[in-house]
Amino acid sequence: MTTGPTPMPPGAGPPGPAGTHPRRTPTGTVVLPPDTQDEAKRLKALERAARRSAEDAQMRWSRLRERFLRLAQAALGAGLSWWVARNVFEHEAPIFAGVVALICLGMTFGSRLTRALEITVGAATGILTGELIVHYLGVGGWQVALIALLAMAIATFAGAGGLLTIQAGVQGVVVATATALPGGALSRWIDALIGGTVAIAIAMLTPTSPLRRPTSVARRLTREVARVFDRTAHGLTERDETIVATALRDARYTDRLMDELRSQVEEGMALARTVPWWWGRRKDMRRMERQLTAYDRLLRNARVMVRRADAALLEGEPVPSDYVELVAEAGDIASELAKVVGTDQSMKPIRAQLGELAQRSNVRAARPSLSAEVIRAQVRSSIVDMFMVTGLSYGEARVRVPARRLDEDDEPQD
Repeated sequence: MTTGPTPMPPGAGPPGPAGTHPRRTPTGTVVLPPDTQDEAKRLKALERAARRSAEDAQMRWSRLRERFLRLAQAALGAGLSWWVARNVFEHEAPIFAGVVALICLGMTFGSRLTRALEITVGAATGILTGELIVHYLGVGGWQVALIALLAMAIATFAGAGGLLTIQAGVQGVVVATATALPGGALSRWIDALIGGTVAIAIAMLTPTSPLRRPTSVARRLTREVARVFDRTAHGLTERDETIVATALRDARYTDRLMDELRSQVEEGMALARTVPWWWGRRKDMRRMERQLTAYDRLLRNARVMVRRADAALLEGEPVPSDYVELVAEAGDIASELAKVVGTDQSMKPIRAQLGELAQRSNVRAARPSLSAEVIRAQVRSSIVDMFMVTGLSYGEARVRVPARRLDEDDEPQD
């Protein structure tokens, strides 16, 4: 009686030389043969390169989309302030109304409510000082110096910050040097108050949720961290100092993003506290405040990691390919994390990926160099930080990254 071939058990590969088919570790992890691993790494490298190209191409449009509402609000504030001063107060040339409104609502300012108040008070102080001195003492070099000094001294005495103080001096100097405008005494001071008032009203009545801008900046920051990891892994793979130097430059740029995130969270908290229809967002804004620490630590650890990668290439220190893969996969996870930050999507898949990467980062290569071990340590610290970005506390995140070190030849135990 003819019988067919004996069926192979599930998961078993065809017979062949040892090490050419997948094997399963005691923990259940499937380990691919070396050739398959190399092919998988090449495919991942191509995917990362494609992602970097797509992100670069979309960056400019993304920046414009993110800032367009702010630009439109600033333009509206300038036009509306001019109209109010011109048609309601009948000032013939209300230059300062539009100027102050535009500065208050400018896209470079984060906490617009606070800064709009500062700029309005500063501009009004400088303009009033300039108006009085020009009216009684005339215009000249020493009058300009006196106006600037008095305006900044008055603002400082009133407890102003640096922005308000400089704004007071600038507006005073502008008043002293500009051609006299029609409209009567103190008209420019009134124009400044009009512009500031309109700007504050627009800032408070903005339809944008207090969470929108902080969440947008948090996503940009997380994407930048992913780019830093990606480029560092690429540079280490190619042993190319130029690529790693670019990653180091990107890592330093994240300082500005962190400052912007803090500023946007501050603005969101101000909106959530002062505008009644945003009171329901105060809990979410407090959560964003707590996450600032996680983002700050993530950026610091990423910068240390890329600096050690740069040092490794400069000093000719070897970095094991497994360590480079840890860096690359940390970038992959950061890229996925950026997509779900601030959304209602579950963080469980991200946490699962971070947990798997934490397990693999626990394995130390045979005789690693100092820079290689620092890189591995910084990846592990970054995993903790990304766990915290997903909403876990430091204690909850820390226990998910095993502290027990395994050497390369050790088998993980249940």
